[in-house]
Amino acid sequence: MPSLPVLLLLMLAALLAGFVDAIVGGGGLITVPALMLALPAGTPLPTLLGTNKVVACTGTTLAAGTFLRSGTLAWREMIGPVLASALGASGGVWLTYRVHWDFLRPVMRGLLLVMLAFTLLKPDLG
Repeated sequence: MPSLPVLLLLMLAALLAGFVDAIVGGGGLITVPALMLALPAGTPLPTLLGTNKVVACTGTTLAAGTFLRSGTLAWREMIGPVLASALGASGGVWLTYRVHWDFLRPVMRGLLLVMLAFTLLKPDLG
């Protein structure tokens, strides 16, 4: 079990990621680095990404349910995004099992840094 400071870091990251996700999306840009820092060094990458995906899917499902119940979205409008999401998630799972983790982990770190720089340098993009 992780130590208390690690658990507090993960809880803070989850809270911040949920807040960001609810407003503009992209909470995974907070939770993935937090998990990379907090989980033990030998944690397999599919486990790390799966942990993040369970959290993201839970929040997205609850948000979609709220939109559907309020009448903001219709069921038919959800079919395309759900299928695209399932296809993208399946491709990501396939990739993490096919590409060696020693290669993929630094690539992910680099992509996260690029996304951070892009977000900071282009805040008016949307």
